[in-house]
Amino acid sequence: MAEINWQELAYTLFEEAGDALILFDPETEEILDVNPMAQSLSGFSRRELLKFKVTYLFRSESPGGMQRLRQAFRRTGLFHSQEGFLLRHEKGGVWIPVNLTITRLHTETSALGLITARDIRERRETLERIRKMEAELRRVTSSVSDCLWSAEVDSAGHWSYCYFSPVVERMTGRPPEFFLSSPSRWLDIVHPEDRLLWQEAFERFRSGQSGAVEYRICCQDGAERWLHDSVMVTSSDNGASLLLDGIISDITERKLADEALRQSESRLRLLIEQTPAILWTTDTELRITSSVGAGLAKIGYRPNETVGMPLYEIMQTNDPEHAAINAHLRALRGESVSYEYCFRDRDFQVHIEPLRDTHDCIIGSVGVALDFTERKAAELALRESQRTLATLMSNLPGLAYRCRIDKNWTMEFVSEGTIDLTGYQPDDFIGNRTLAFADLIHEDDRDMVWNEVQAALAENRPFRLLYRLKTATGEWKWVWEQGRGIVGASGQYEYLEGFITDISDRKRFEEALQRSEAKYRTLVENLTQAIFLKDRDLRLIAVNKPFCESVGKTAEEIIGKTDFDLFPPTLAEKHQRDDRRVLAEGIRLEIEEQRTIAGKTRTVQVVKSPVQDADGNNIGVLGIFWDVTEQRLLENQLRQAQKMDAIGKLAGGIAHDFNNLLTAIIGNLELLRSETSGESPAFELLTNAIKASIRASDLTRQLLSFARQTPLLTGPVNINESIEETVKLLRRTIDPRISIETDLEPHLWQIRGDAAQIGQVLMNLCLNARDAMPEGGRLVLATTNIEITPRDLRSHMEGRCGQFVRLTVSDNGIGMPPEVREHLFEPFFTTKETGKGTGLGLAVVFGIVSQHKGWIECQSEPGKGTRFDIFLPKLLSQSQDRSHLPSHVPEDVEGGHERILLVDDHELIRKLGQQILSRKGYDVITADDGPEAVEIYKQQHENIDLVIVDMTMPSLSGQEVLAQLKQIDPKVRVLFSSGFSTDEAIKAVQKEGAIGFVPKPYRPDGLARAVRHALDRDDTN
Repeated sequence: MAEINWQELAYTLFEEAGDALILFDPETEEILDVNPMAQSLSGFSRRELLKFKVTYLFRSESPGGMQRLRQAFRRTGLFHSQEGFLLRHEKGGVWIPVNLTITRLHTETSALGLITARDIRERRETLERIRKMEAELRRVTSSVSDCLWSAEVDSAGHWSYCYFSPVVERMTGRPPEFFLSSPSRWLDIVHPEDRLLWQEAFERFRSGQSGAVEYRICCQDGAERWLHDSVMVTSSDNGASLLLDGIISDITERKLADEALRQSESRLRLLIEQTPAILWTTDTELRITSSVGAGLAKIGYRPNETVGMPLYEIMQTNDPEHAAINAHLRALRGESVSYEYCFRDRDFQVHIEPLRDTHDCIIGSVGVALDFTERKAAELALRESQRTLATLMSNLPGLAYRCRIDKNWTMEFVSEGTIDLTGYQPDDFIGNRTLAFADLIHEDDRDMVWNEVQAALAENRPFRLLYRLKTATGEWKWVWEQGRGIVGASGQYEYLEGFITDISDRKRFEEALQRSEAKYRTLVENLTQAIFLKDRDLRLIAVNKPFCESVGKTAEEIIGKTDFDLFPPTLAEKHQRDDRRVLAEGIRLEIEEQRTIAGKTRTVQVVKSPVQDADGNNIGVLGIFWDVTEQRLLENQLRQAQKMDAIGKLAGGIAHDFNNLLTAIIGNLELLRSETSGESPAFELLTNAIKASIRASDLTRQLLSFARQTPLLTGPVNINESIEETVKLLRRTIDPRISIETDLEPHLWQIRGDAAQIGQVLMNLCLNARDAMPEGGRLVLATTNIEITPRDLRSHMEGRCGQFVRLTVSDNGIGMPPEVREHLFEPFFTTKETGKGTGLGLAVVFGIVSQHKGWIECQSEPGKGTRFDIFLPKLLSQSQDRSHLPSHVPEDVEGGHERILLVDDHELIRKLGQQILSRKGYDVITADDGPEAVEIYKQQHENIDLVIVDMTMPSLSGQEVLAQLKQIDPKVRVLFSSGFSTDEAIKAVQKEGAIGFVPKPYRPDGLARAVRHALDRDDTN
């Protein structure tokens, strides 16, 4: 044997090992050497691995694992084939599951550590696949409706359950573990009456016989279920035991169905035997093959007594045309036959059908005969009764009916009395053939009639009705109706039966009597004014309902009392002083005074007149008073509205003239700047002048907005910017004791709106907040983006779903009570002193917010301040604000060579417009009013491509000029211009044919762009 080189062998084993081997110093944990498998498994090179400490390469999957690993470095025999550790891979974030063994190696100089790391990824994947297969098997066995089970019987005959699928719990109410714990537990749930059957079957299984058994079990909830247990018996591989594999199926529904079928067959047999009809069958020779039914007794036969007898013998005739013989013969030919027949003094309704076998071949006939002798007699009696009833009905002074319970009162029966009552024939109402009975009922009475009938049906009582009915001649009659509901076969009310009679004469008499008796009482009680009557001693002897309500007492509590019993002494003394003057002088007094009614001070108008006896003596005082508080308030509001309307018209007129002047100023400045170099000092001066003019234009537009004579100039608006401008102004003007705070959303959505109008809203709300904090306080302006969902609408009653910008203005001022909040946005409503507020501020805010398709909410309590939340819809498409002033001259707008007629009553505007458009290459002619424009167009319309018309001019308005131009040429192109026009006016002229609108003050590029767009517009649009 050759000598073994142990050193070479050790090196070979180290290098060729299939596991990763890492040699390290236990004291310093430095790696001393690694084999190729360690390099392959970790992905690091040998040089890279020798730079690491051994703990750098491993990680534990469980807490405390690394501590155990470090302890193993210094011990031996305590760390062998340990799992739960991961080996670091050179790819960042990749860890490989490994099995670790740590061995301590002793050398002459020191001890070394050797880590053996085995890759267990494949084993883990195999275990995971097994786990998934087991889970899938459990899922499949749980999803099938049948329960799978297995058991083992050893050589001594003892048996035990090995497996139950999870379905057993759904079937029995007990989990599989319940039955696996003891072999007797399944027997315990078997129904006591079926246990012997189950035990006998199991003995067969235990003896090696496969088979099946059906039995009942008692579930945990007390229910009984039928099971079908099918068992396959096999021997084990060594033959020492028997293996039982079973499938348990729940057959409860089948058993119930079988039982129901048996009961149904039994009931059918009992029904046939007891039915008052006769059922029989014959063969093809017409011999009776069966006969049953209780009806046999009435003709002297017992069940099946005639079996075997020919039908000819029973009918005592061979005539094939005899009704019964002929019907059976036809049935044998495949026909169905029905007829009536009298046999042995009994009347029968007979039906014969062919009798077929399973192959659809006719093998005889089957017949049924229903005895209707008594019914026929009853029908004759009923017809006679109906004839008698009809005679009685025709002589009744009214209408008898039977109708369905629907709002048309669809008639099933109407007596002849309808002719006298309504003028219509009975057949007109049957099934609403000509008209519905409900159509005759006065429309003011229909709901009352329906509701009264429904109430009577609900209370199971008769109904009595009084209403008006329209006759065929158009006459209205008062009728009295009495009836009740009729219960149908369903047990519910299906019909109404009743009687209607004419009581018009009696009603007219009663109404005349009532009018006579109650004429004055009705007049007095229905007046909204309070009326009273006092005797000579000034005691109240009659009062109406409004008087009682004014003093808060009933008539019984008032009659016999004086004013001192009802009013404060000072007011009572004044009343009696006036009453004594009326009695003494016999004059009529009209007085306006203040009274406390229902706890509130009200203004009342009082009229007092003397009451005289037959001799002309004054014996009492008749008085009437009514509340005129609202009337006086409305008069004040009307005066205020007239004042504000006059101011609005004045503001609108001034703004109109300003717009014309500003148009000339801005236009000429723009033209001058367009000819000035951007490097010139004059360029900046012109730009500043234009900015100031546009600011003046904004102020003018606010005046027009106040006068409601201008459309909104909408564009993208960032409310944060509007707030910052408003706050700058407020900080310079507001009481320094009021701190102004902002909480603005940094990425706030834009809205489409009029920036000037939004600024007005902010200023109005801030000034209101200032007035609510006379001693100083805190004013907060905040913005946020918010999305309103259907669920949020509960807390936003005026809102709608979508994305909105919420603007919040809040203060900690005096707040408002509920009665003030209710009228907050009403025009002219104010809580400020006279002369300190018009009441229009919040009304204007409300109107502007509504114009911007938003809504406003208010929260306020006395002493807790006020908060306004304004919701404005998010701008969905970003477009450049047309009111934005660029810092440079806008790009040149394309011109043209068309002829344009410019009509304006202001010379500056005409000259400006002519200069702007002439510079663009257009041929411009002008007219200084409407009549001149119409005359020019009449003569030159074939050469005029566009007419620009001022909407507001003397002689003829722009709208009137458009109408006359369209008479000359229906295809005329007209562009309107105005600084004093409402949205409604603009829409009106566009509807009449205007193709565009240029608001004043306009700028050169704006006018040129509008003209080019109007000229390029397709006439077919």
